[in-house]
Amino acid sequence: MSSPALTSAHHFISLKLSSTNSLFWKAQTIPFLHGQNVYGYITGTIPRHLDPTAASDWDDQDAIIMSLLIVSLSEEALPLIVDNTTSQEKWNCLTSAFGSASNIRIMSLNLSFQDLSQHNDESMVASMQHAKTISGELSASGSPLRPNDLCLHIFRTLHKDLHEIVPTLLARSEPLTYFDLHGVLLSHKCMLKASQQKSALIDKVDSSDQPFANST
Repeated sequence: MSSPALTSAHHFISLKLSSTNSLFWKAQTIPFLHGQNVYGYITGTIPRHLDPTAASDWDDQDAIIMSLLIVSLSEEALPLIVDNTTSQEKWNCLTSAFGSASNIRIMSLNLSFQDLSQHNDESMVASMQHAKTISGELSASGSPLRPNDLCLHIFRTLHKDLHEIVPTLLARSEPLTYFDLHGVLLSHKCMLKASQQKSALIDKVDSSDQPFANST
């Protein structure tokens, strides 16, 4: 009999598997399946029983796991597993398609960097996390980026208000890690925001003093 948590797993596994986030998708899916004691279904260590009654229970449980996998897929991933009949077949298909080190996949991930940009409604942190996700997928595929190369991809996505700090970061003698860059950019962003708020306050004070100056 399945647990209530397993039947409502879509509330716990919110990330949809795509070609650029399989590492993070696994990071949320595998611990959940372990916690529900059903990870063996997708690995084959909990095989289907020969006894008809036990086999029927196994089929019911496996169907729920398949449903969980299906609802955690993006539209690009879903067509890959429509012909699979067990959770293990679906899992193997997905990990083969999105976790392989094929040249095509590695080129696809590198091309994702070319399309990377910080949209007007996207925060700097969200944009950096997107770049980090692609970098993680490349590492999982056996083609890791150098830290400096990841930082260069991130520099290209920054809004204009952060461009002024890029030459200083490029001039550093020590290699710049993702976490170093994250901290520096976040601090600089906070300083810019504080400066803008201060300027706005000064402008407001000056404008409020203007009528008194005219009256004299």
